[in-house]
Amino acid sequence: MLHEPHDHHEPTHIPMQDHNSDDKLHDHLLNIISVSAGMLGVCLTAIGLIGVIKATAEIETLCDEVLAATSFVYLGAAIISFIALRTPLRKRAIGMTLVVDVLFCVGLILTAVACGFLVMIVL
Repeated sequence: MLHEPHDHHEPTHIPMQDHNSDDKLHDHLLNIISVSAGMLGVCLTAIGLIGVIKATAEIETLCDEVLAATSFVYLGAAIISFIALRTPLRKRAIGMTLVVDVLFCVGLILTAVACGFLVMIVL
């Protein structure tokens, strides 16, 4: 049996890893949307509770202002994540994902800072 030489002009098979990485990117962006939206709700709830504490205990804190800024950071992460999901170009979506990840991490840091301020007024 004769083997024909391999034709280098044949289309190459796309490895399954590319498909899996697209699925992982999609799942990651969906997770960021849902968690960011949840954290936005947490920030708004905490702002309301801190407002009640400030009114009844007559104390001042930066906690609610930090949480208000944090809610906008989470909102930005959710909106950019949504746009990245709707973007057909994978390279652009990957770039947007980096921005989303940075915003989400900044939101987490600001949330921790707000918790620190809250602990300072409670203790």
